[in-house]
Amino acid sequence: MSHSIWMVEMKNPGNPRTAPERPGAHADDADRPADDADRPAGGADRPAPLRGSSTLFTLDPGTAHLNHGSYGAVPVPVQRYQARLRAEMERDPDGFFLTAPDRVGRARAEIATALGGDPARLALVTNVTEGVAVALDSIPLGERDQVLVTDHGYGVVTRAAERRAAEAGAAVRCVRISPHAPDAEAVAERVLAAVTPRTRVAVLDLVTSPTARTVATPALLAALRSRGVVTVVDAAHAPGALPVDLGGAAGGADFWVGNLHKWAFAPRAAAVLAVDRPWRPRVRPLTFSWEHDRGFPRRVEWRGTFDYTPGWPPRPASRC
Repeated sequence: MSHSIWMVEMKNPGNPRTAPERPGAHADDADRPADDADRPAGGADRPAPLRGSSTLFTLDPGTAHLNHGSYGAVPVPVQRYQARLRAEMERDPDGFFLTAPDRVGRARAEIATALGGDPARLALVTNVTEGVAVALDSIPLGERDQVLVTDHGYGVVTRAAERRAAEAGAAVRCVRISPHAPDAEAVAERVLAAVTPRTRVAVLDLVTSPTARTVATPALLAALRSRGVVTVVDAAHAPGALPVDLGGAAGGADFWVGNLHKWAFAPRAAAVLAVDRPWRPRVRPLTFSWEHDRGFPRRVEWRGTFDYTPGWPPRPASRC
């Protein structure tokens, strides 16, 4: 998607904590190029701040925030909206949690529209790590089965695959991909060469965290599907950064998980899990809840006394 659905107002009214203190400074300064007063000491040896960064976020001006891909940074308007939701929860906790499942469902429908998918295919989870765990726990594995991963995968996701395989007596096969592989087609060839009749699941990144390689292309996912391999895609960096179309199958995969608290600028932790139709009745949530018998996606989304506010796109409170 081309912009974040959570950043309703890109021109933010100003953040009292971090707004510039020079005379005449105001929120519209977010739209002008940085001048010398904005630049850190060191002049041309250090980059100028991004336009608007001093008012759109509450980042410590003494900290160089270079790793947005890990935890993100929540824009000021989104922080304020979430604070209003939390205040509403504290005013009437029973009423808030009574209506929360339906409100989460409406938020999911809006998010699905932005990602080109059907709300029935999606569930809101906290992050890709949780979504991958749900997917792996929902896929039957036997003692002779094999789970395919790559050496460019995110470490904790790979460890989750190893744990699930160990519980089932299955094996994990790690595909080594050269950093010098020329393109995604060469990467796909390497992955497909590792598939055997025992390969049951492939856990692949859309864009790898450590090396920014493209792995889970539509062509590779289709080839794996034709071989009977269940695909789980770690698309942690996709929403807000890359075009996402979850129409039809789950982005071409059986399970697809993307974070919303990175480049989509939602509060952390928020992510979307897309599940292809045959798997939805078989999805096993990590937590059993009173919504379990409602099926997917509610059985995945509801966790009792949980903070559901990160997944709710900003709207006036009267419309919630």
